[in-house]
This record gives sequence, C-alpha cells and structure tokens, in this order.
Amino acid sequence: MQTPPTVAVSPGRSTRIAIPALFGYRAVMETIVTVFAHPDDEAAGMGGTLWLLKDQVRIVLLCLTRGERGLRPTAERGELEIGKLREGELRETARLLGADVRFLGPTDGEVYAHREICEDVASILRAEEPTAVFTIWPIDVHPDHRAAASIARRAMQLSRCTAELWMAEMGLSQTAQFDPDICVDISSVVEEKNRLIRCHACQNTDDRLVTQTALLNRLRGAKAGVTAAEAFKAPLTRLAGRVSLFDRLPCFAPPQA
Repeated sequence: MQTPPTVAVSPGRSTRIAIPALFGYRAVMETIVTVFAHPDDEAAGMGGTLWLLKDQVRIVLLCLTRGERGLRPTAERGELEIGKLREGELRETARLLGADVRFLGPTDGEVYAHREICEDVASILRAEEPTAVFTIWPIDVHPDHRAAASIARRAMQLSRCTAELWMAEMGLSQTAQFDPDICVDISSVVEEKNRLIRCHACQNTDDRLVTQTALLNRLRGAKAGVTAAEAFKAPLTRLAGRVSLFDRLPCFAPPQA
C-alpha cells in the first residue's frame, strides 16, 4: 500500500489541505447517515455540508424524535400536532436535499441510549452500509443531543459498521469543549443552508436560528480563513487508507490553539 502523504500545519495558522494528507484517506463514498435528535439539528449543525454533498452522495437522515416538545403546547395544538408539524418541516428539508428521512420513535426530551433504540439504528446501518456517519458532539447541554451521540456510537459497534464517524456542534450556547479536527468551507452555500434552516419555521421565529447559526459559522470561518465554515470532530482514531467524503469538499485544518 502506498504511504499516505502528510502535511505540516504551522501553529496558529489556517492551512488549506486535502483530507487525505491529514488522515490518509482515499477514494469515494456512496452513502452517509446522520443521527440527530430533533428536526432542525441537521440543518443547523451541518446544512451547508449536506448541501455541498447532496448531488454526490446518498443522504439518509435519521431523526430520533419528532421534536414534539419544541413548542409550548396550547389547547388547540398539543404535542401530537407539534410533532406532525416538525415532521413535515424535516421532510421538506429532506426534499430539498434529495435525502431519505426516517423517524425512530422516542419522545422529545426522553431520548436514552437503551438497547432497543441502539439496535434499531444498528439495523439501519447494516442495511445502508454507509461509509460515513454523522451525529452530535456529546458534550452538550441538551440531554437528547448527548444521547444521540451515544446511540450512534453504540449502533456502530452493534452493527460492526466500519464507517468514519464525525460529530457536529450544535451552537455556541449548547456545545462545549469542542476542538474541531476539520472545517468545511460553506461560503458558497450559505444561502442554501439558510434555506434549509428556514424549513424549520416553528424553530426560527424572527429568523433567530438562522442568525445564531450564521454567527457560529462566521466564527469558524474566520479561524479557517474563509467567510463561513462548519466544524467537525472525529472521536475515533483515523486509520491510513480509509475512505473520506471530505476528499471532495473544500476543507481546512483549523489553526492550532
């Protein structure tokens, strides 16, 4: 096997590199699976990256809940109706991405990494045979986000899925202790990402979610020397010769702290 190339990154300097040079990957991926807790997590956390990939790979969006507690219930609209509303919003996001979407069943706010839900996700991973899985960074203020990360990792173990695993950040006020391994330049698709976020209208009152997400993306972009970026972390040791979808994306190594 040919020895993968390496690259030196100067401390404090953002350097544009190819992911094979960073982790020794090669080749092309076919399917990615995302494991998120609520409708809107996918758009806020990695909507730009998904848009960049949508014409190149098959996308399967797994949503653990329908987000039925994401709004205050009223006499006219209870949790069931809220869940249907948010399900429809995610399905519109999936339509724009050309993605498949599946809901797993737990109630919003009551997501736990128990054996049954992990087996459900594992069965999907076995069927899909993805080459990349995305989920949420586990150090997060929302318990459902923490559970999503645990479920994704346990499901990969149960299914013996050998895909690369990447974790996204959910926001400045939610994610903590997140030191990204790579940043994806989404400058060319900022408006498209905003379009995905706006599908989740009930969570985007006064364009609040768009504004909050744009601030985070600008901060990540500034560190990487671009207008806007999404950051990801690989919790598992990367192996030389592994496939990476990031080969086809404009990626940057974040500056060293």
